[in-house]
Amino acid sequence: MRNDNEMVQRAALKALSGIANLSKEQFQTYYDFVMPYLKTIWANANDKSNHKLQVRAFECISLVAMAVGKEKFRDDLEQVTEVLKSFQKSQVRESDTIVYILQACNRICQCIGKDFLPYMSTVMPSLVECAQFEPNKTISTDKLYDSIHKAKFGNEMICIKRSDASGLLGRYAHNLKEEFYPWISQICGPLLNEDQVHSIIDEIKYVLMESSRRNGELTKRAKLEDFDAEEAELLTAVRELEDEVCGNVCFIRE
Repeated sequence: MRNDNEMVQRAALKALSGIANLSKEQFQTYYDFVMPYLKTIWANANDKSNHKLQVRAFECISLVAMAVGKEKFRDDLEQVTEVLKSFQKSQVRESDTIVYILQACNRICQCIGKDFLPYMSTVMPSLVECAQFEPNKTISTDKLYDSIHKAKFGNEMICIKRSDASGLLGRYAHNLKEEFYPWISQICGPLLNEDQVHSIIDEIKYVLMESSRRNGELTKRAKLEDFDAEEAELLTAVRELEDEVCGNVCFIRE
């Protein structure tokens, strides 16, 4: 990390991020040694030429924070977030990395919980803007929730994954619990009316009833004389899919 070559620094930060992520609380032994270097890179890499290095440093800081926990990270929190404020106001930041910054902020939020509330006013403008993207083009991938959207952010076009855009707000809400309430009106839009609520409930009931019916048929099939081991293996796989259906419905309700 002390090397003058930016490529070497970025590679070192990536490696350190992985080590911290795998080491968890055992990384506390090395925290006091590496954090000053991380904060120095995060604070000093503040022009367009080394912007990506700054983002990489912030990602690493967030992963280290999650590894060592709230109490160990607490003393460095204010300094890190002060740099974040200046970063958000900077004119040289590249918009294609804003999602990575928001993800790193979410890790810190996950680490310190409701103590992150004073810093939400710094994060929310970009977070809301990111959530309100109106993609002009979608690039399909093999994974249902990983389609890539091209969207306008400020004066530039950026690419984001659907899973990034749709899940980020939810993760902040999950970490902050009821304290996230003041921002609901910005991220959610109009509330559902009564007819829409009834329609959703009816669909959920239908999915659960159909799943129950199919499970009943599977149970009957398993009792027949010609039911063999190969079919039993297939039935097990089908039951797992049915369990996944019910699990997804429960997640929606939660």
